[in-house]
Amino acid sequence: HGSPNYVEILRTDGTKEILREISASHPIVEILPNPQRIVSFAMNKGLRAAKGEIIIRLDAHSEYPPDYISKCVEYLNKTGAWCVGGPFYTTPAVDTTMAKIIAAVLSCPFGVLASPFRTKKEPRYVNTVPYGAFRREIFDKVGFYDERLVRHQDYELCQRIRENGGKIFMTPEIKNIYYPRKTLKELLHKARYYGLWDAFSHKLCPHSFHWRHFIPAPFFVGVFASCALVAMGILGSKILLLIGAAPLAAYFSLALVSSLDICRKNKFAIELFPLIILVFFLYHFNFGYGVTKGWFLVFTGGWKKFLPQANR
Repeated sequence: HGSPNYVEILRTDGTKEILREISASHPIVEILPNPQRIVSFAMNKGLRAAKGEIIIRLDAHSEYPPDYISKCVEYLNKTGAWCVGGPFYTTPAVDTTMAKIIAAVLSCPFGVLASPFRTKKEPRYVNTVPYGAFRREIFDKVGFYDERLVRHQDYELCQRIRENGGKIFMTPEIKNIYYPRKTLKELLHKARYYGLWDAFSHKLCPHSFHWRHFIPAPFFVGVFASCALVAMGILGSKILLLIGAAPLAAYFSLALVSSLDICRKNKFAIELFPLIILVFFLYHFNFGYGVTKGWFLVFTGGWKKFLPQANR
């Protein structure tokens, strides 16, 4: 993960002890150290140690039904795809109003810019899936995870699969119950961090570019530009006021429609729609801040200090 707080939690929450208990009763389970403390390094270490023909990645913040592995194997065989997976069945992490709103926002096309694995539930070929199940041989064709990437490494791998002629298939029969961040503070921290690495990954791996990852950056800059124009318009220019207010009005109109739709679908009290609009705005704004900061650091050279130690 790369976060000192997260690493400290792993040292104190009993994870290692639980793994040791599982390994003791199931010798097939092997515990591998991850001194780099990043996902891409850990995945590659696991891939090199794996002996089976099929690799199935399972991440945290998720719950997997008993048939998860069998469904992955079934659809690898049935479709011939190089990678298969299921959409997120996003579920509130705790029973609070904010956790429920966060789960709803991250399942809404307006909230996540139409990311299929978050918003769609029908079978389809896609650009990427969460985590993924693969035949071991495909890593010989496209290479392992890019260990320069702290984040975005799964999407980048999927892009290499597609560039090499492989297909990625998503089916709702492969169920992944995903628990997003439970507080607004955690959500916004994640948005800034992921936005930062969207910019870094584009610098490192231009082939992984997708417009959806960078829309928040012009939104972030546009908010300041629109507010400045509105301020100047209030001081005397109606044209500047109109130019500045129009983008903000369009955004908040879409946010209003999406918020009311969330209230209807999730049976939220209608009084919650202003709070949902606020969550939309703060999430997009913080994500945009992360992308903008990332590109600024790329331009100034400061981004290299964020790379894993071995790749600096």
